[in-house]
Amino acid sequence: MNEVLIRLRKVFNDSGESQTSIAKKLDVTSAYIWRILNKENISPRKTFINSVCKQFDINEDWMWNGSEPMKISPTGKLSAYVSEIVHGNDEFIRDLIEVYMELDDKSKEALKTIADKMVKKRNGRE
Repeated sequence: MNEVLIRLRKVFNDSGESQTSIAKKLDVTSAYIWRILNKENISPRKTFINSVCKQFDINEDWMWNGSEPMKISPTGKLSAYVSEIVHGNDEFIRDLIEVYMELDDKSKEALKTIADKMVKKRNGRE
């Protein structure tokens, strides 16, 4: 059996989440998650596997090669994001972070207040 498929199954089983919950998190059908968990002749795409790693805080090197650790620590996750921002091609995110870091403390607090109020407003609609 494919080693990556074995590791995918471990991630899903260790999560303790239902197939439906996993499917929603990964934007796929529950039937697709069932096939991954139960069929031997399935080969998930690289983009799907990378999405699993991001959603479940899994070390991509572990997923692809079995290299420990399996999980990414919060610090490691932040480092991975920073590396992705620095080496990626998303100029919007780089500009957003740069502008934020150049704000004075009062402006940063105002922005945080606005973001908090937006979250509360959205949550009130759900």
